[in-house]
Amino acid sequence: MERQYLFTERAHLMCPGMCFGLAALIDAPHDAERIRAAVAALEEAHPFLRAVIGHQAEDNRFFYDVTAVGKTDWTDAHEEIAGLDAPAIFGRCDELTGRDWDLRTEGLLKIVTWKANERLCALFVFHHLLTDGRGALGLVQEFADCYVTGRRPACAQERLIARAEDLPDGAALKGVARWLVARTNQKWRGEGRRLDYAAYHSFADGYVRSQRVAHRCETIDGERLARLSGQCHDRGVTLNDYLAARMMFEEQTNKVIIACDLRQRLKCYRPGALGNYATAFSVKLGRRGGDALTLAKAVHVAVRKVITAIIYLLLQGVGDGCQPLISRYYGERNEADGRRMRSLAYRTALVVSAVCMAAVFLAREKVGVLFGASETANAGVAQVLPYFLSTLLFLAFVRITTSCFYATEKTRLSYILVYAEPVCTLLFLLTLPLGLKLTGVWLAVPLAQTAAFLIALLAKRRVERV
Repeated sequence: MERQYLFTERAHLMCPGMCFGLAALIDAPHDAERIRAAVAALEEAHPFLRAVIGHQAEDNRFFYDVTAVGKTDWTDAHEEIAGLDAPAIFGRCDELTGRDWDLRTEGLLKIVTWKANERLCALFVFHHLLTDGRGALGLVQEFADCYVTGRRPACAQERLIARAEDLPDGAALKGVARWLVARTNQKWRGEGRRLDYAAYHSFADGYVRSQRVAHRCETIDGERLARLSGQCHDRGVTLNDYLAARMMFEEQTNKVIIACDLRQRLKCYRPGALGNYATAFSVKLGRRGGDALTLAKAVHVAVRKVITAIIYLLLQGVGDGCQPLISRYYGERNEADGRRMRSLAYRTALVVSAVCMAAVFLAREKVGVLFGASETANAGVAQVLPYFLSTLLFLAFVRITTSCFYATEKTRLSYILVYAEPVCTLLFLLTLPLGLKLTGVWLAVPLAQTAAFLIALLAKRRVERV
């Protein structure tokens, strides 16, 4: 197996609190020999379960040091518990995550098992260098299948992100961000400092022991789950939206970090392989009242904006690019070149909008998955996305017209266009849902963009007549 170096995973190597747990109740009686056999089968299929973290001193690089011996730390508790809400599970999870693992000698997975009323209860505690949340669920499922049916997991050689070319297309840093990273790396090299894992491990262990994490267990029965699902469906949100919103509501925070699975976009990923293939983006909301279900709608809208904002940024780029040139020709009183530049800007924006509309519409059933959404959330995105795509051509016209007004000293008109869309959106949100319910919420933005387009068209014609 080719040596796998830590490239994008270095953040998980030297960041405290990188362990997380999953507990599973398996519908089969406790059998120590079958547990041992299932763990061995996992270690045979996944090289990272036989690895510790090694250090290549000559170039100060860290890597997965795969050995011939399994490194999974399995402990049988030799006691019987009632189920997944047993205090013993949380106690062992706190114990295992309450210190920083020394990855130079310890493996990346620890398992604790109990008897639970003729069933097997297992706690899996992962280090993020082994896998992300989706990979952890897959590994637990492989263990359960092997334990219950004897089906051994398929071998999957890990192939991590090793170079910039392995990242998704368009992931390269640009502009100021790239300059800041290069400058920081230059300063770090100039100071002559090197990453020291021993010093980090000492710091991280003290930090994790002093910053304890509180756990709380809540069981949602079938009746309550059905009721929550119905309430979420009526509001056009998903259970994931609700859970994220409830956490924000109860913790009194306005920001949440959402993981995004990149497996299908990475050139290096091999199905079934372990490794951390997730990135993250933040959703930040203003202060809001109400309950968790009300907040879930705001979370849902914010996540969807991450998708549509990409197209808006492209249009903003066209407008910002043409504005200084139009301003130059206006100052030179060069009407012919000014008209030609405005015409080019309008045509470019309309072509960009049309291409984006077609591409996103054709891929609407896959767009949510691209950003890590569940199947339910992805279905909701596919259903409402056409509302927002329908007025992109209008939006393109408004953006370019606004830039032209800025460039030619028509500041009053440009301000009117800047504030027309949010004001109209607010008015429509206050009125349309009264009669159209949820459909009125979705229609508010495209109708506001249509109103802004009509205002921009009237303003442009007025300027041309003067």
